Amino acid sequence: MRLPKRTIRKSVVYALFIMVIFETFAIYSIVAAAGPNISLLTNSIAPSLYLSKLYFGAYSGFVIFSVALLGIIFSLVLSGNSGARYAFALARDGLLPSSLNRVHKKYKSPDVAVLWAFGISIIGILLIEIFMVTFLGESNGLFYSWAILGTVLMVFSFLLSIVTNGSLAFFIHRINKSVNLLTHIIAPSISSVVMVIAMYYSLTDLKSPMTAVYWIVLFLVALDMLIIYGRRNRIKIDKLDALLSK
Repeated sequence: MRLPKRTIRKSVVYALFIMVIFETFAIYSIVAAAGPNISLLTNSIAPSLYLSKLYFGAYSGFVIFSVALLGIIFSLVLSGNSGARYAFALARDGLLPSSLNRVHKKYKSPDVAVLWAFGISIIGILLIEIFMVTFLGESNGLFYSWAILGTVLMVFSFLLSIVTNGSLAFFIHRINKSVNLLTHIIAPSISSVVMVIAMYYSLTDLKSPMTAVYWIVLFLVALDMLIIYGRRNRIKIDKLDALLSK
């Protein structure tokens, strides 16, 4: 079943509009909680975190805290909403449970994978926030939670983009299309180099508690390797011809 082009265009516009409005509101609500870390935010591309009841009182502080918490959760979920597509694809290949491969009967969307990705995101975010707030307090804990989660997300986003850039020319060649030196090799390679440099400087000389980024990245990579090894006998990747015919 294919959706009309008009419906797809409207859906894309609405999704982008909602994302921009919410992101703008969330980011500048998070700024309200920066407290003693406000000086650190002046060097940030996107001003971040949260003020507190010290500046706004208990009730206003609670509202700002709630918006900041939702902002951290949904900004990562919105920017990483492609996770549901990856889960759906990996389930088709046998790396994840087949239940994530199901689609909604009416809307034909991967609703199980969407809910799974949403749940994983919330659990991970809440765990790091609870841990940080417990040991560093509300102000510093929320600030470093945002910084750590944002850095981890950046690392894996960059890695995914680098792998995609590196495989583009091979994919174009596999589908018997002509490989363009500029658009398929040079431009993606330049993009990958820029991302590698950005990732290097973002991960160099991190101080505690930001060093938690190293451990989280290593843990997630190790978990991925274990999943791949544990389900190695169930992996069944569709052939290229079959994918192109769908």
